Amino acid sequence: MKKIAIIGANGQLGSDIYLRLKEIYNAAPLLHEDIEITQWDSVDLSLNKMHPDIIINTAAYHDLNKCEKYPEKAFLVNGIGPRNLSIWCKENDCILVHISTDYVFDGQKNKPYTEEDCTRPLNTYGITKLAGEFYISSILEKYIIIRTAGLYGKHPCRGKRSKNFVEMFLELIENKEIVEFGGEEICTQTFTENLAEQIKLIVETNELGIFHATSEGFCSWFEFGEEIIKQTNSTTKLVKKGRKESALNIIRPKYTVLENKHLNDLGINIMPGWKEALNEYLEKFMSNATIESNPKVAILILNYNGWEDTIECLESVYKITYPNWEVILVENGSEDDSVSRIKEWAAGKIQVESKFFDYSDKNKPIKIIEYTGKEAEAGGGKEKEIADLPSNKKIIIIKKEKNYGYADGANIGMRYALKALNSDYILLLNNDTVVDKEFLGELVKVGERDEKIAAVQSAIYYYYDQNRIQSIGGKLNLLTGREYNITDADETATNCDRLIGAAMLVRTSIIKKIGLLDNKYFLYMDETDWCYRAKRRGFYLVGCSKSKVWHKIYSSSGGEVCASLLYYWTRNKILFYRKNCRYYLPSFLLFFTINLIIQLGVRILKRQPELIKGIIYGFIDGIMGKKGMLTRHL
Repeated sequence: MKKIAIIGANGQLGSDIYLRLKEIYNAAPLLHEDIEITQWDSVDLSLNKMHPDIIINTAAYHDLNKCEKYPEKAFLVNGIGPRNLSIWCKENDCILVHISTDYVFDGQKNKPYTEEDCTRPLNTYGITKLAGEFYISSILEKYIIIRTAGLYGKHPCRGKRSKNFVEMFLELIENKEIVEFGGEEICTQTFTENLAEQIKLIVETNELGIFHATSEGFCSWFEFGEEIIKQTNSTTKLVKKGRKESALNIIRPKYTVLENKHLNDLGINIMPGWKEALNEYLEKFMSNATIESNPKVAILILNYNGWEDTIECLESVYKITYPNWEVILVENGSEDDSVSRIKEWAAGKIQVESKFFDYSDKNKPIKIIEYTGKEAEAGGGKEKEIADLPSNKKIIIIKKEKNYGYADGANIGMRYALKALNSDYILLLNNDTVVDKEFLGELVKVGERDEKIAAVQSAIYYYYDQNRIQSIGGKLNLLTGREYNITDADETATNCDRLIGAAMLVRTSIIKKIGLLDNKYFLYMDETDWCYRAKRRGFYLVGCSKSKVWHKIYSSSGGEVCASLLYYWTRNKILFYRKNCRYYLPSFLLFFTINLIIQLGVRILKRQPELIKGIIYGFIDGIMGKKGMLTRHL
């Protein structure tokens, strides 16, 4: 059986290719975490582990604005990456299948381009993609270059906020009578499932060379939008408008229709017409864009010495509009009177004051069933007592005798939800949050778009600065260890590298496949570790801007940056790399050490000896591999 490596197998096209080839070949998905195609050492190391017979490269840097702004990076990914793969294939007698673009043409022909036509790209994206083609054809004899255009499909597209054109267009016209829309460029929009089937057939026939592979026919993007309106029975009227000039003056070819000549000559063209392909996509996927079955959600909240935050969080949760949920409150070994106070609130004896909502006692008293940790681990048994009650009239409390960390408490709650509640999703929700009444429904909508979505994060805003976003998901640079939050309110359903566990909806079927949180971290990095494992398995992590949550930052560590927070943050970053990213460990330690030296300098100048100890001890314990709860005196 042939071995096929699919680079970018979690992308919009790569996902569909992998799903089709894994049944008949020994197909291995290679994600960005597995291989960095711009670095020869990474390419050589990753591919030597499996020695594939065929490599399919779907990786690309294709955001037009970013290509113009960062041309060096575009050339590295679109040019040097294919060159590195070509060199490896040449040395190892391997066939390279590379995905290219219609943007290698200038659009002046005004009739469909064939594989024999001269290329003349007009912008950085097209130039760098053509460079990739040049490297491949110069180095290799056994290669397949597939030029395509206007991709849309079921799986998230990282370059378009994890949405394809059809989804973004439907969102644009939603509940609007008239919409102005540009899109004069003419090409052939292509459904990724159709293209994946075509690529599979090309591979099976052992044909080589350059192939054009798009849907049949052509239209402008404006006409494509009109067809979406027609097929979805929308009443929105589309009005033409000129394209807004880009600050980067990006030149786009006006006409890049591709003729599938090579496929037709070989008699293997199976690409449908573009209207037929659009209809297939809409019937398959967009009918599922609304929540019809109302999947069951277990809302998991941990409390540790924070009952005031917890009851404000619970009061906001009990106002949500989504119909099918249950609250599990894990009392994580509190040393104060949290349990009795939360019970008083459930009985309607404590009123909650909040700037986010008005208190109501209409759902009080709230019925409580209570378990010890051991009883919950065994699967409970009292659920019949609350089975007939609506979601906002019941709560399940699990009492732990001792605090063994966030992950340990969350895992008890998740195991209980899996055993006793048969939940479709588990929502990890910090007790120091307040939620919008529509937040859960919006999360589930995104989760239901694709069974490969492992987790969805809410747009998390600052509690004390209500209009400022803390995070809608995050990115992780494995080389340097730098993490940063995505804070663009328009970045709906962004394909992320990491999510924040303060408000994270997790699919239970994925938990069963990759496991629970790793409790060695005790506090912080546990959700990043889980997200990384999900990504490694080819699942998606996305954010949802329509789901709003407000977060009191650092409440779990006392409300401000403290020595223990710095200790866990420093130690756990190192533990994360020791466990998951040993290939990147040397470079990470270099950059991380420099960063810590700068932090130490700041703390020394501010005369903060406790924080200095937190950083130093965290670094030492991370290098030594010490896990679990902090035992040092800071």
